[in-house]
Amino acid sequence: MNNTKREKWLDIAKGIGIILILIDHSQNFLSDYVSWFHIAIFFVVSGYLFKPIDSIDNLKNWIKRRTIVLLVPYLSFLLAITIYRYVIEILKENYNIAWFIKDFIAKVYGGQYLTGDYAPFWFITCLLGTQIIFGIIHTLIKSKKIQIAIILFFYILAHVESMLVHNKGVMFYAPLATDVILITIAYYAFGFYFKKLLTNIPMYIQIFSLALSIVFIVLQANKILSFQFELKYVEYSNIILDFIVPISFTVLFLGISQAIIKSKFTSSILSTLGMASLTIMYLHFPINLFIDKFITYSSVFFILIGLIVPLALENLVIQRNLVLRFLFLGKVNGKRLTNANDKNQAKPIN
Repeated sequence: MNNTKREKWLDIAKGIGIILILIDHSQNFLSDYVSWFHIAIFFVVSGYLFKPIDSIDNLKNWIKRRTIVLLVPYLSFLLAITIYRYVIEILKENYNIAWFIKDFIAKVYGGQYLTGDYAPFWFITCLLGTQIIFGIIHTLIKSKKIQIAIILFFYILAHVESMLVHNKGVMFYAPLATDVILITIAYYAFGFYFKKLLTNIPMYIQIFSLALSIVFIVLQANKILSFQFELKYVEYSNIILDFIVPISFTVLFLGISQAIIKSKFTSSILSTLGMASLTIMYLHFPINLFIDKFITYSSVFFILIGLIVPLALENLVIQRNLVLRFLFLGKVNGKRLTNANDKNQAKPIN
């Protein structure tokens, strides 16, 4: 598979992933199943795109670029939505200073405390932290066995935290969802370490992933399995299935992405959505919540509005202005601040 096709199937995968995120957020009958793996897809893809860094200086530069590429749009969208919300509150003559202070603190703290219009924002800071921690581990520690051992230790810690939060009632979340990194780094590492397998997934692997995914769905539907999995709120129910289930579905959908590339029309639509997944992620909630104040509509329209309106805004407004491209897409002169070491990694929801 040449580089052009490889990049396109990755965009297709992100296009499918962002649709799955909107399906989950639309709260329909598929949400319980989609929530098992829709975020893991992006971490696996991001890990797949990670390129080894050969020195401390290059690592520092890479971290700086990753921070700018992800945090500039994060802060820009956060500020824009916050200004909009505060103006609405002021127009309603809501001058409750205590509420404004509490709300502002929550926005600064981020992570799990970002809800409503900001519900998906936790992902970006978690992704950035995952990339940085993995980059540091891979650059400073040359032994793959030790790298994997550290990531496994983090994975176990994630489940210890989940037990403390949900079984012991210790309600504390780390700032900017950095505690979720303990588990997401495992999916990121899978994408990197299994890059050769994922580049062109064999048919027997795709069939196995499909069969395994169907088994999980059937068992859950018949209440034989009770699998609960919510990355944002560190709700992990089974230390083995919390890896196997997201990965089996992810491999399945990556295989589907590689097959879809043969269909020009479908692949074009999905890759376009994939390239705009950052904007869609940030805006689908505030746009739908705004419209919901005036009319009530089905989950299908929630998904369509959440895809079409942000996509139109990116292509008709943001992409046409250099300043807006930098602020909301992390791009300079139409290109993201990347080099050979991190090409494509800034494409979210990645």
